[in-house]
Order: sequence, then structure tokens, then C-alpha cells
Amino acid sequence: EATLTTALIWMAIAAAVSGIVALITGFMFRSSVRAAGGWQGIIGQLGLPDEFTSQFNSAAVDAVVQTQTTSAILSAALWTILWTLGGFLIGVGILFLIARVLGGTGAYGRYAYLIATFSAPLTIVSSILGFIPAVGACIALLLSIYGIILTYFATKVEHGLTQGKAIAAVLIPIAVGVLLFFCITTVFIGALAAIMGAQ
Repeated sequence: EATLTTALIWMAIAAAVSGIVALITGFMFRSSVRAAGGWQGIIGQLGLPDEFTSQFNSAAVDAVVQTQTTSAILSAALWTILWTLGGFLIGVGILFLIARVLGGTGAYGRYAYLIATFSAPLTIVSSILGFIPAVGACIALLLSIYGIILTYFATKVEHGLTQGKAIAAVLIPIAVGVLLFFCITTVFIGALAAIMGAQ
């Protein structure tokens, strides 16, 4: 059925797969750290001054870092699951509101269903591609662009919008997101430059 419940079930499955992939990736990272001699070994290989590295040269410090790493891995997996579900609902909500402002007539549940039909598999594939360094990120970027194109079609069909309005409904949130990113980055770089200049 084309309902919000079906959409949430599909996205919950995608979120669970993404969370499992995040766990596996995190534990693979931790294994790599152990193979390099723990954090002590990694810090020793960086060629940092002795006064800095001596602070990390104890088994107690390494044990604390390992415990924190495990907590961080579990937190990252949980955050991935919550973000996948929450991000889906918020994203669909924003797209839905913009489409309605532009004259769309669709229903939220059906619209969420249409978006979930491709978002769930694309989320799963993108998560799995995270195992492939560099190439995986490039393919995931192409999948994101493909997802935007499919979102355009879902918006056009469900809301009965013209081509131009459907494109606007999909691109407005992306443009606002990019603008916010550049604004925040500019403020951060300006604050960092001010701090560095004051020293």
C-alpha cells in the first residue's frame, strides 16, 4: 500500500542496514588501530615531540581510549539509524510543504511512499559503497544525483506540478542547504582567522 507506514518500514530497514554497516566500519577501524600497536603506536609513528607522546605512553590511557572508541562506534551506529529515519521524515516534509506552496495537491503519506521506494535502496547501496575507498564515495555521489532526479519525478507526479515548479520544489531545499553550508563555513573560517590573528 502507498502509505506512510509502508514508507517508514522500508526506511527502517534501510536505517538498520546503514547502522550495521556503521558498526562494521567502526570495528574494522578499531582493528586497524590495534594492528598498528594501539593509539600509542599510531601517535609514535607521527613523529611528534616526546613531551607530547609521553602523555599517551601508558596502558591505562590506551585502555580508556579503546573504551571511548567502542562507545563512539556504538553511538555512531545509533545516530546513523536515527538520522536515516528522522532525516527522511524531515526531508519529505520540507519537500511536501514547498510543493504545496507551489500549488501541489499531493498527500504526504503517498508522497513519502514514492520517495521511500527509491530512497531505501539508494541508502542501503550508498552505505555498502562506504567500504570502497574513494571510488565508493564517487559512486555514492552519482547515486545522490540520481536520487534528486527521481525526487523530481515523484514530486511532479504526486503533486501534479508543472516541470518548472517540480524542479523548483526539489532544488530550493538543496540551494538553501548549500547556502547555509557556505555561510557557516565562512563564519567558522572568519572566527578561526580572528583567533589565530589574536595570538
